[in-house]
Amino acid sequence: MGTYSENDVRAAAYCFSGWTIDLTTNSFRLNLRQHSAASQTFLGQSGVNSGQQVIDIATGSHESARYVPCAFWSHLAYPVQTDDVVVADLVGGYSATATSPRCSMPSSTIPSSRPRRAGPGS
Repeated sequence: MGTYSENDVRAAAYCFSGWTIDLTTNSFRLNLRQHSAASQTFLGQSGVNSGQQVIDIATGSHESARYVPCAFWSHLAYPVQTDDVVVADLVGGYSATATSPRCSMPSSTIPSSRPRRAGPGS
């Protein structure tokens, strides 16, 4: 995702303050009384105060267009590097979805269990 600092991590944490997981519905919930709406600077962009803005900035970066597809492919299929041919093929799809309307955080669902990764000897 490029270079980030401890201040970026802290800023992102402030932007996600107040968010919790509702274990009865497996969804995110925002408790406004616990959320800090103070303006933060994240990855060089000022005026950031929500988790959705952090996600938009992080996924809109050039670095994420190669890193995210590489990480997903490596998890679901087999390990690759960001300069691998298969990653180059996936970058266009990631870039297209990164500029399309996103799901809003409140409607996001947390999977109840992580699917097993198939691998040798499975």
